[in-house]
Amino acid sequence: MTSRSHRHPALAAALLGALACGRSADPTADLSGRQLAERYCASCHLLPEPALLDQASWRRWVLPRMARRLGLRGVGDADAEERVEGGIAGERVRAAGVFPDSARITRAAWQRLADYYLRAAPAALGAPPTPPVAIGVPGFEVRVPTFRIASPMVTLVHVDSVRHRIFVGDATPTGPALTVLDAAGRVTASYPLPSPVSHLQLDGDTMKLVFMGKLHPSDVPRGALAVITAWRPGSSPSIAWEVDTLQRPVHASYADLNGDGVQDAVVSEFGNLTGRLAWYERTPAGVNVRHVLAPQPGAITTVVRDFDGDGHLDVLALMAQGDEGIVLFRGGARAARSPARRCSASRRRTA
Repeated sequence: MTSRSHRHPALAAALLGALACGRSADPTADLSGRQLAERYCASCHLLPEPALLDQASWRRWVLPRMARRLGLRGVGDADAEERVEGGIAGERVRAAGVFPDSARITRAAWQRLADYYLRAAPAALGAPPTPPVAIGVPGFEVRVPTFRIASPMVTLVHVDSVRHRIFVGDATPTGPALTVLDAAGRVTASYPLPSPVSHLQLDGDTMKLVFMGKLHPSDVPRGALAVITAWRPGSSPSIAWEVDTLQRPVHASYADLNGDGVQDAVVSEFGNLTGRLAWYERTPAGVNVRHVLAPQPGAITTVVRDFDGDGHLDVLALMAQGDEGIVLFRGGARAARSPARRCSASRRRTA
């Protein structure tokens, strides 16, 4: 006996097609703007409330950049889009997938998300209360040095409490420099630099410098680390160790991370759209081996210490740039470190 359902295959197909057409292919079709924000915005960071910015700021700057990071193009003014540099910097951004090639949200869903922010945001933000400005700090005496920079762009201030000196790094248009002041604020020396300096550490007559490469946001790997020995008046200083092609580094910590008797460096390569936190192994043969701890921008500073008491050095890192948090990287066999604990106000990107 032939079943009734096989007598009319065309009718069955038509019914199935009608049912399929009645069901939306977009799983977000029934979500409100608020729900879409919770799904897409809060997947990377804490959910921003509309009241944080005025409508104009959301419309002109924030929403177009949010759309670009979700793979949508042509949303808002072109001036609002984050620029991708050319050359190796642009190659790194594209390889990292910062801006997806395909849309991760439909245009209709995006419009509902954007409308939610624009409707709920205030037309203008009220000015916060301004406390009276007082010159000076209680318990301290203000001493203004005679040292002046014509167009100041200070990148570093380091106090040498042993020899009572102040180091000032600057990125003036005439050329980056490192100026040394005495305790009275008088200039005792000034050294031209290849790029702005972001971090300085003194160990006796050894100076450890971190050069950021470019001061302004950039993904060009022009930064460097240099360890200079015999840095004192009347001597002939020399570079004992150098690490180059760093991504806009801002800080370095130094320690023997793998127990081979040679000091290594943990470098916070803040970068811009890309960057990393990495430790550089300094081998006895003079070869630098990079070990990436976090392949993302925003590393600010690190502390190297045995935090868990297991006999191995750990790395505690402060991260920013959209993935804010404090991350502990535990040391272990051959100093292979992985994130163990995280205290964060943001959520890691999973896409």
